[in-house]
Amino acid sequence: MRGPQFSVILPTYNGEATLVRAVESVRSQTDHDWELVAVDDGSTDSSFDLLEEAASNDERIRVFRTSNSGGPARPRNKAIAEARGRALCLLDQDDYWLPEKLELERPLLDQPEVGIVFSDAWIERAGSGRRLYSDVWGRSKRGHVTADLIASNFIPALTAVVPVEVARAIGPLDERLVGVDDYHWWLRITMAGYRVADVTSPLAVYCVSASNLSHDHDVYLSALDKCLRDLARSHPLWRKELLDRREELRRHGFDYFANRLARNGIDGLGAAQVAKKMATLIRTWPEAKRAIASALPPARRPTRREPD
Repeated sequence: MRGPQFSVILPTYNGEATLVRAVESVRSQTDHDWELVAVDDGSTDSSFDLLEEAASNDERIRVFRTSNSGGPARPRNKAIAEARGRALCLLDQDDYWLPEKLELERPLLDQPEVGIVFSDAWIERAGSGRRLYSDVWGRSKRGHVTADLIASNFIPALTAVVPVEVARAIGPLDERLVGVDDYHWWLRITMAGYRVADVTSPLAVYCVSASNLSHDHDVYLSALDKCLRDLARSHPLWRKELLDRREELRRHGFDYFANRLARNGIDGLGAAQVAKKMATLIRTWPEAKRAIASALPPARRPTRREPD
């Protein structure tokens, strides 16, 4: 039997607050040639029940369940393995699509050597309104974009479409990389010589929660470093660009942890763990002095003496 054009890959974990909105955004698409493959990653709330109810009302929705893996890559891989469509679309439980998303991206899949089709997206933060993804991560590029993509991940995962034959050629997402498994996938696709194509208008909404951003960013920094290190080993042609990005990430990580330590003080909650993370990033004596100074209460920090 001929499968649908699109397989929507939806992992979920304790997403009952937003899951129905994500599913309904797929059901509201102007292009109806899709299936939704949802994998519940061991939720302890009503997420699985909500998915089963949706599947009972729409035969295009199929639902699976796995034990919790701690990240989206494993349920994504499970959904990809079960997918029947000719192109794979990623969507997370917190986010949602605008109705014309699939319709506007479909024609770009016919371009030669295309490995990823994507669009811009809105970033929506509670109490802060919306801003464009491209305003934060840089304007999108098209064609052969590996160097640009190493410098900045300008592909919002919730807008991406990957032809299934490309996904099979590249292999599954890396389940060790929490938060950057999609970025690692994009880079592997472009490093294999595939092109990217984009719709410049926003076709989805990426919703940011303020509940645990600090923890998420800690995990993100560690995973991104692993991502870049792995690719530098496996793709020597791009080694210099990848190592340059790792060095940029190291400097960002040092400043991030130093600011946290300065904000919370040496006796603040988790100060020892933050200081340990900073220590792994220190390579020079000036940076070490900055770390020591940032850990002191403001009144005890050394002040720079101005010349007479």
